[in-house]
Amino acid sequence: MDSAGKLMTREEAAAWRGTVPGALVFTNGVFDLLHPGHVTLLETARSLGAAVVVGVNTDASVRRLEKGPGRPVNPEASRARVLAALAAVDAVVLFDEDTPLELVHDACGEVLRLSHTCSTCGEPVDRRSVHPRPGPGARPGDAVTE
Repeated sequence: MDSAGKLMTREEAAAWRGTVPGALVFTNGVFDLLHPGHVTLLETARSLGAAVVVGVNTDASVRRLEKGPGRPVNPEASRARVLAALAAVDAVVLFDEDTPLELVHDACGEVLRLSHTCSTCGEPVDRRSVHPRPGPGARPGDAVTE
């Protein structure tokens, strides 16, 4: 399997979305230092729909979020590539905005909202308001909070 094919532009993700039967689950984050909390988030997301797309903050976006000195540790291409190799992830798209809302609306179509608090550091991974456009099998406002 060539997981590099999971790395997509917004336009590619929008076209790919049309081939996915059922609900698409979207989540996002920096994913700089992958840890068990991230794995739990992604596996939970996978259990909620037909496919998972992960929005990954670009390096510039991470710096604007003021995650700390020297962040990100790993460059955006490396972070995206590692996520693409995970079985729970179907697509990875970089985004440069401060929130993923444009990416959600541009590339994802039908979306389930997924909220999560990191089990390692306790910080919210995604607490943004995303208004879902449910697809087959999805319920409006579906959410998971750990």
